[in-house]
Amino acid sequence: MLNVSEGLMSGMEDRLGATFPARFHRWWNVHVSRDTPAEVTERLIFAHRDEFQMAGVREEEDRFLFLYARALMPEMGDADYLQTMDAIMTRAPLPQRMEQLRRIASEFGHRG
Repeated sequence: MLNVSEGLMSGMEDRLGATFPARFHRWWNVHVSRDTPAEVTERLIFAHRDEFQMAGVREEEDRFLFLYARALMPEMGDADYLQTMDAIMTRAPLPQRMEQLRRIASEFGHRG
């Protein structure tokens, strides 16, 4: 397993002791793709940990959506980044925000 705790995960354990990577992995398997190995979601966190912190995304579900957007758009440019952050920060229901992220990915020619 990757060690991604370099400050990013501090203070993110819930009362049950589940770490941020474990909660993200559980969320991913419910909302994106079942039976995804934990190593896949951990690599996604590790690959974008610096950007994740700089984006200033605070709510956990928004953090999950940020990582989901990066999986859809690994080569995200400025225009799609701005639209992506708007989609993440809106208070629309989760399925609606995920659909908006897929739409942004397809508009900008990503694999989403």
